[in-house]
Amino acid sequence: MTTHFSVAAVLLLALTQTACGSEQIPSDIGEFVEQRDLCDHLRGEIPDLGDEQAQVIDDINQQCRGTDAELQRLKLKYAGSTAFENLLNQYEPNIESP
Repeated sequence: MTTHFSVAAVLLLALTQTACGSEQIPSDIGEFVEQRDLCDHLRGEIPDLGDEQAQVIDDINQQCRGTDAELQRLKLKYAGSTAFENLLNQYEPNIESP
């Protein structure tokens, strides 16, 4: 499962680099994109009741924890870079439950 998402993340980063023009994607943005994309994928995969649901919810909590704060931090850090702002603005700002 992890290999599948790693390949998807590499493809996404390649597409993102094209979308951001000649600017190289900083490693902190790349890491965030990989983590948050997996988080968002898991959020869309919650099965009905049962043991699988509990496992998926545990995975979501583990993968998504801290991404709201990281997104806000990256937006502040890269404010002024239109390409990176556009990339980061594709993500919902508040997905974690209180």
